[in-house]
Amino acid sequence: MNYLDFTERVLAHYISSGLAERPWVTLRELAQGMGLEQRQIHDPVDDLAAIDIFDLDAVGTIRPNDNTDRILQGATLRGAWPQFFNNRFLTPEQEQFLTMAVELGQREGEADAEMQRTEASDVYEALGWASLDDPDVLRLANALEQRGHIVKWAFLNNNVTVRVRYAGVVRATQRVASQWQEKLETLLAEGETATIEVKRQLDLKSEKQKAEFVRDVLGLATTKASGRERYLIIGFDNKTLDFVQGVDPAITREQLEQIINAYTDPKPALHWVTVPVSGGTAGVVVVKRDPAKVPYRISRDVWKLKANSVYVRHGTHTEAPTDQEVLDLVEEGDRARASS
Repeated sequence: MNYLDFTERVLAHYISSGLAERPWVTLRELAQGMGLEQRQIHDPVDDLAAIDIFDLDAVGTIRPNDNTDRILQGATLRGAWPQFFNNRFLTPEQEQFLTMAVELGQREGEADAEMQRTEASDVYEALGWASLDDPDVLRLANALEQRGHIVKWAFLNNNVTVRVRYAGVVRATQRVASQWQEKLETLLAEGETATIEVKRQLDLKSEKQKAEFVRDVLGLATTKASGRERYLIIGFDNKTLDFVQGVDPAITREQLEQIINAYTDPKPALHWVTVPVSGGTAGVVVVKRDPAKVPYRISRDVWKLKANSVYVRHGTHTEAPTDQEVLDLVEEGDRARASS
C-alpha cells in the first residue's frame, strides 16, 4: 500500500468510525481503531497523514466550524489534488528534489505506509548533484516548505532533514491524474454533446454489453464535429452529471482495444484513463477520430448490430445515420485519403 492510499484509508476510518464528530482525536485512538501499532502512526508533528486528516478543511473535505455536518458526503483527499498544482510554481531543481525525496522517504507495507524523514544530503547524492553549501540546501528546503510540500528540520551541525507532506507526494507523483481531474471537470461542465457521452457504468461481460460499447465508440468516432478527441465518461449519471459509482478496476486499455478490434473496421484508436474524483474513481475512454478512416463500421454481427453498420451521434443519442450522412462521411474519408 502506498502513502496516498494509506492516507485515504485513515480518512475513511476517521469518517466511518464516528471520530469525525469529535473536536479532537488522539493518534492512539486512530491507530488502535485501524488495527495498527502506535509506532505506525507517529507524533503529529512528524506524521503528515495525521496532520492532513486533522486539517481536512485545508483540502476541502470538511466544513470548518460546523460540528453537526463536518464531513462532506463522499469526502476524499484525491478530489483536492488539482489545488496542489495550481499557482504553486516549482523550479526544475525543486521538482527533482521533491520527487527524489518521495522515492527515498516512502515506506510501503501491506496495510499501511508512511513518509519517513530523509537527509537532504542523501537526496542530493541520489540525484548525482554536487554538494552545495548549506545556505543553498536550506534555501531549497525553505522554498518547498513554504509551498506546503515538505516539513524540514535544520540542526546545529548544519544538517537538513526533510519529510514530504501529502501535498508534496501528490505534486511529485500525480501530475497526470491531477490534470485529468481538471479536464474531466471541464468536460462534465459541457454535459453530453455530439462528442461527449456519459454513462453510469461500463460492463463488458455479455455480448450485448460489448455491442453497446462498440456502438458508443463508433458513434463518437464517426460523428463529424470539431476536434479529433471524443470522450466516453464512465461513473456519472448522464442527467444530473453527479458521480454515482467507481469503475471496475479490472478494465484495461488492452481489454477495450481487443473488443474494438474484434468488431470494427476500420478500428478507431482509443485509450483508457482512470481519474480519482470525490467519492471514487471515474473512467474516460478517449476516442480518436481520423477523417481518413471514416466511416467506421461494424465488421461482423454482434448482438443486434449488423456487419457494415455505421453509427453517429445525433445530439446526445447514438443511432444510425441518414443516407445523406453516410454519403457525406464516405466523401470526407475519400478526400482525407486522397490528400494524405
